[in-house]
Amino acid sequence: MHPDKAYEVLTQIYNEFGDFCKTRGLVSESDTRVKIIDRILKEVLIWPENSIIREEHVNSGFIDYTLTSSKNRRLVVVEAKRENHSFEVPIDKSNYKYKLNGSIKTNKPLYDAIEQAQRYCTENATRFAIVTNGYAWVIFRAYREDIPWREGFAVVFSSAGEIKKRFIEFWNLLSFDQVISGSMESMFSNIHSISRKLQRVIDNVYNNNRLLIRNRFHIQLSPIVDQIFGDIAEQGQVEILEKCYIHSRTLKVMDEDLKSIINDAIPNFALNDGAKDTTPGKYDAGNFGVELSSAVKDPEGSVFLLLGGNHYLRQIEILFVLLNAYHLVICEKH
Repeated sequence: MHPDKAYEVLTQIYNEFGDFCKTRGLVSESDTRVKIIDRILKEVLIWPENSIIREEHVNSGFIDYTLTSSKNRRLVVVEAKRENHSFEVPIDKSNYKYKLNGSIKTNKPLYDAIEQAQRYCTENATRFAIVTNGYAWVIFRAYREDIPWREGFAVVFSSAGEIKKRFIEFWNLLSFDQVISGSMESMFSNIHSISRKLQRVIDNVYNNNRLLIRNRFHIQLSPIVDQIFGDIAEQGQVEILEKCYIHSRTLKVMDEDLKSIINDAIPNFALNDGAKDTTPGKYDAGNFGVELSSAVKDPEGSVFLLLGGNHYLRQIEILFVLLNAYHLVICEKH
């Protein structure tokens, strides 16, 4: 949708909701969510329905909205309050950013909602949050690595009139395509971040796609490596696995960030020799499924070498469905 059309829709939503409030008086949180917040998210900011999760449960309650990418990466938590829930903030027409531990903290209902949204973000491994009553929208970064989150700032749209006045900023910050493109990261980037030139070690290695051959020290070092690292890699050592690996929901934020910039890739020499990616599709096992389906029909059979992490186990599960007429014996060694 063109931003001009989105602006027209926004005006219409507020007019219709205003008429509804006049006839009904006090409105509920459900009315506010369905008649204004839902509509702004979907009809103005163009968030696809399949990118909106409602009432997701976490330990401390239910998240009103979780906005996700098309690949289900959690991007923003939205905490909704009813229309007459007071979200007053000091008005400074020259600056719409407010310190989270500053004057904005003096509005108790608003700050309670901010802290609630921040708890949801921590439990749900989500970096950004929005608190809104449909008219006022408070956007902030709820999870930080550089400073305590309360020392950060919030971008505030204090009213419907303010949103319409600053609609370009509202659209560029919160619309689906802009958030996917990194608008929230740009607005709330680490204040201590340093611009770095990224380099890969492999780019400086001569003939880096050449097939790796074990050197003459391999035979002597192999028993030592097995002795030191063997137990950790052995899946049967349950006690070691349980005590040496710690799972934290908050670390998922950094894990998702790393996944977005670090991707495993097949080296060129392997591609030239016929290696193929085994990433499964949503309902099938991708290239691996196609190749294996062909192989079981070949009287001479085929040999498959699987390299990578445990993700291929999901592919094997799919193959059992695809090849239910055949018996597969799969040996997995770590």
